[in-house]
Amino acid sequence: EELKRQQHNEEKRKEFATLANDFISHLEERKSTIEALEGEPESLISEIQQTYDEGNPETEKLTEISTLQEEMSQLGITDNKHTEYNLPSLKVKNDQFAKYIKN
Repeated sequence: EELKRQQHNEEKRKEFATLANDFISHLEERKSTIEALEGEPESLISEIQQTYDEGNPETEKLTEISTLQEEMSQLGITDNKHTEYNLPSLKVKNDQFAKYIKN
C-alpha cells in the first residue's frame, strides 16, 4: 500500500515537472514570436496585443498547474526533484513576461 502511494506521488511529481517545464518553454516561444513581429509602431502595438491575448494562454496553463499543485498538496507532496520550478516561481516568470509585453 505504501509503495503504491509513493509511486502515485512520484507520478504526480513527474506530471507537475512536465507541465512546469512546458510552461517555461511556452513563455520562451511566445516571447520569441512577439520579438519577431515587425512593422510600424501603431500596427505593431496592435499585433503584439492580439498575439499576447491578455495573457489568456498563460492563465489557462497556470490554472491547470495550480489544480495539480493543490492535488499534490492534499497528497502531502512538498518536494519535486524533477523540476526546479514551483507554482510561485512560474507565476513570477509569467508576471515578468506580462511586464515585458507591456513595455
